[in-house]
Parts: sequence; structure tokens; C-alpha cells
Amino acid sequence: MPTFSQAAALKRDSVPEQALARFREVESIALSAVTLRKIPAVLAQPAFGKFVSESRRAGFLHLLCARHSFFTPSERIADCRDAKDNKYLELAVECGA
Repeated sequence: MPTFSQAAALKRDSVPEQALARFREVESIALSAVTLRKIPAVLAQPAFGKFVSESRRAGFLHLLCARHSFFTPSERIADCRDAKDNKYLELAVECGA
């Protein structure tokens, strides 16, 4: 089930959506093959349907992915408490965040 903040980020004109739109005006989003596959999978979860329409989720995905830089992490990292989050740390290290 999505958290309140995840659902809020998908709501039209929410502060998180406005922040993402503003960020995209000046920067690109760093993505890797693994993170690019994960985002649509998370948005496709049925629990999101309770909060946000399918077309809105598709629009959010477009907003997120429309301007991005693609990175292929060259280093495996296993420092996160939740191993599922290592992919994001690997991406952050690769892109120099």
C-alpha cells in the first residue's frame, strides 16, 4: 500500500508535484535501468488506484521520466538497512549526488 506521501506526490498541483516540475526545469532526474523498471512497477500497484487514477499515475511517470540522465552503476553497494534500497545508493554514487 502506498504511503500518504507517495499518494500526495501523485496529486495534481500538490507541493511534491510542483517541486518535481520545478526541479525538472533546471536539472535532470538520475535514473538507472533498475530504478527505471521499479518506478512503473510501483505505480502499477493496485493500492495506488484507491488514491490516484491510472491516467494520473501515467502522467506522473511521464513528468518524472521526460527529462532524465541515464547512469549504469559500476559499483555494487550493500550498505542500506533495507537491501531493496541499495539500487538507489548505487545510482547516487554513480551520478555523484
